[in-house]
Amino acid sequence: MLSQATHRLRAITHGLYPVAIDAAGLFGSIQSLTNGMRTLTGCEISLDCGGPEPVLDEETLLHIYRIVQEATANAIKHSQGSAIDISLLCDRANLRLTISDNGRGIVRSNRRRVRQGIGMATMKARASAIGAKLSVTSPRSGGVRVRLQLPLKA
Repeated sequence: MLSQATHRLRAITHGLYPVAIDAAGLFGSIQSLTNGMRTLTGCEISLDCGGPEPVLDEETLLHIYRIVQEATANAIKHSQGSAIDISLLCDRANLRLTISDNGRGIVRSNRRRVRQGIGMATMKARASAIGAKLSVTSPRSGGVRVRLQLPLKA
Protein backbone atom coordinates (compact mmCIF):
# COMPACT_ATOMS: atom_id res chain seq x y z
CA MET A 1 0.00 0.00 0.00
CA LEU A 2 2.86 2.39 0.81
CA SER A 3 4.58 1.63 -2.50
CA GLN A 4 1.32 2.38 -4.35
CA ALA A 5 1.05 5.72 -2.57
CA THR A 6 4.68 6.48 -3.37
CA HIS A 7 4.10 5.60 -7.03
CA ARG A 8 1.04 7.88 -7.20
CA LEU A 9 2.89 10.71 -5.48
CA ARG A 10 5.73 10.42 -8.00
CA ALA A 11 3.24 10.50 -10.87
CA ILE A 12 1.59 13.61 -9.44
CA THR A 13 4.86 15.44 -8.86
CA HIS A 14 6.10 14.41 -12.31
CA GLY A 15 2.97 16.02 -13.70
CA LEU A 16 3.73 19.23 -11.84
CA TYR A 17 7.34 19.39 -12.98
CA PRO A 18 8.76 16.70 -15.24
CA VAL A 19 12.20 16.00 -13.78
CA ALA A 20 13.42 14.35 -16.98
CA ILE A 21 13.03 17.57 -18.94
CA ASP A 22 16.40 18.89 -17.78
CA ALA A 23 18.32 15.68 -18.42
CA ALA A 24 16.45 14.37 -21.46
CA GLY A 25 16.14 17.62 -23.38
CA LEU A 26 13.20 18.47 -25.60
CA PHE A 27 13.06 15.37 -27.80
CA GLY A 28 13.61 12.94 -24.93
CA SER A 29 11.09 14.58 -22.61
CA ILE A 30 8.39 14.66 -25.32
CA GLN A 31 9.15 11.00 -26.09
CA SER A 32 8.76 10.15 -22.40
CA LEU A 33 5.51 12.13 -22.19
CA THR A 34 3.98 10.41 -25.22
CA ASN A 35 5.08 6.97 -24.02
CA GLY A 36 3.41 7.61 -20.67
CA MET A 37 0.20 8.90 -22.24
CA ARG A 38 0.12 5.93 -24.62
CA THR A 39 0.51 3.52 -21.70
CA LEU A 40 -2.12 5.23 -19.55
CA THR A 41 -4.75 5.65 -22.26
CA GLY A 42 -4.08 2.98 -24.87
CA CYS A 43 -4.38 5.69 -27.52
CA GLU A 44 -2.18 5.34 -30.61
CA ILE A 45 0.29 8.24 -30.42
CA SER A 46 3.10 8.60 -32.95
CA LEU A 47 6.02 10.96 -32.52
CA ASP A 48 8.41 12.16 -35.21
CA CYS A 49 11.34 14.29 -34.06
CA GLY A 50 13.65 15.55 -36.77
CA GLY A 51 16.54 17.86 -37.32
CA PRO A 52 19.12 18.99 -34.82
CA GLU A 53 17.71 19.21 -31.31
CA PRO A 54 17.74 22.88 -30.33
CA VAL A 55 19.39 24.13 -27.18
CA LEU A 56 16.58 25.83 -25.27
CA ASP A 57 16.38 27.39 -21.84
CA GLU A 58 14.45 25.57 -19.11
CA GLU A 59 11.43 27.89 -19.30
CA THR A 60 11.03 27.40 -23.06
CA LEU A 61 11.40 23.63 -22.71
CA LEU A 62 8.71 23.54 -20.05
CA HIS A 63 6.29 25.70 -22.07
CA ILE A 64 6.66 23.49 -25.16
CA TYR A 65 6.29 20.34 -23.04
CA ARG A 66 3.08 21.70 -21.48
CA ILE A 67 1.65 22.68 -24.88
CA VAL A 68 2.24 19.13 -26.14
CA GLN A 69 0.72 17.74 -22.94
CA GLU A 70 -2.41 19.94 -23.16
CA ALA A 71 -3.00 19.42 -26.89
CA THR A 72 -2.51 15.65 -26.61
CA ALA A 73 -4.75 15.38 -23.54
CA ASN A 74 -7.44 17.40 -25.35
CA ALA A 75 -7.25 15.08 -28.35
CA ILE A 76 -7.57 12.02 -26.11
CA LYS A 77 -10.51 13.47 -24.16
CA HIS A 78 -12.50 15.19 -26.88
CA SER A 79 -11.66 14.01 -30.40
CA GLN A 80 -13.27 10.57 -30.39
CA GLY A 81 -10.40 9.64 -32.71
CA SER A 82 -8.12 6.65 -32.68
CA ALA A 83 -4.73 8.23 -33.38
CA ILE A 84 -2.64 11.28 -32.57
CA ASP A 85 0.38 12.31 -34.62
CA ILE A 86 3.03 14.61 -33.17
CA SER A 87 5.71 16.11 -35.36
CA LEU A 88 8.58 18.11 -33.86
CA LEU A 89 10.91 19.36 -36.56
CA CYS A 90 13.83 21.71 -36.07
CA ASP A 91 16.24 23.48 -38.33
CA ARG A 92 18.63 26.32 -37.59
CA ALA A 93 15.91 28.97 -37.85
CA ASN A 94 12.71 27.41 -36.48
CA LEU A 95 11.15 24.78 -34.29
CA ARG A 96 7.88 23.50 -35.78
CA LEU A 97 5.51 21.45 -33.67
CA THR A 98 2.32 19.91 -35.05
CA ILE A 99 -0.13 17.82 -33.05
CA SER A 100 -3.01 16.36 -35.05
CA ASP A 101 -5.70 13.78 -34.46
CA ASN A 102 -8.04 11.82 -36.71
CA GLY A 103 -11.14 12.60 -34.67
CA ARG A 104 -14.35 14.46 -35.35
CA GLY A 105 -12.81 17.92 -35.20
CA ILE A 106 -14.21 20.90 -33.37
CA VAL A 107 -17.97 20.82 -33.76
CA ARG A 108 -19.18 24.12 -35.19
CA SER A 109 -21.56 24.76 -32.28
CA ASN A 110 -18.66 24.36 -29.81
CA ARG A 111 -16.03 26.49 -31.57
CA ARG A 112 -16.58 29.63 -29.52
CA ARG A 113 -16.51 27.69 -26.23
CA VAL A 114 -13.35 25.83 -27.27
CA ARG A 115 -11.56 29.02 -28.35
CA GLN A 116 -12.42 30.67 -25.03
CA GLY A 117 -11.59 27.64 -22.88
CA ILE A 118 -8.88 27.59 -20.23
CA GLY A 119 -6.79 24.98 -22.10
CA MET A 120 -6.70 27.06 -25.27
CA ALA A 121 -5.95 30.24 -23.32
CA THR A 122 -3.12 28.51 -21.48
CA MET A 123 -1.55 27.16 -24.68
CA LYS A 124 -1.75 30.62 -26.30
CA ALA A 125 -0.24 32.28 -23.22
CA ARG A 126 2.59 29.74 -23.15
CA ALA A 127 3.31 30.27 -26.86
CA SER A 128 3.29 34.03 -26.41
CA ALA A 129 5.63 33.80 -23.40
CA ILE A 130 8.32 32.15 -25.55
CA GLY A 131 7.77 34.26 -28.68
CA ALA A 132 6.08 31.50 -30.67
CA LYS A 133 3.03 31.50 -32.93
CA LEU A 134 0.24 29.04 -32.12
CA SER A 135 -2.65 28.10 -34.37
CA VAL A 136 -5.47 25.63 -33.88
CA THR A 137 -7.46 24.51 -36.90
CA SER A 138 -10.15 21.96 -37.56
CA PRO A 139 -10.08 21.00 -41.25
CA ARG A 140 -13.30 20.00 -43.00
CA SER A 141 -11.84 16.53 -43.41
CA GLY A 142 -11.93 16.13 -39.62
CA GLY A 143 -9.58 16.19 -36.71
CA VAL A 144 -7.84 19.08 -35.04
CA ARG A 145 -4.39 20.44 -35.82
CA VAL A 146 -2.38 22.41 -33.26
CA ARG A 147 0.68 24.13 -34.73
CA LEU A 148 3.44 25.96 -32.94
CA GLN A 149 6.27 27.78 -34.68
CA LEU A 150 9.13 29.10 -32.60
CA PRO A 151 11.90 31.15 -34.20
CA LEU A 152 15.24 29.97 -32.84
CA LYS A 153 17.93 32.40 -31.81
CA ALA A 154 21.14 32.07 -33.77
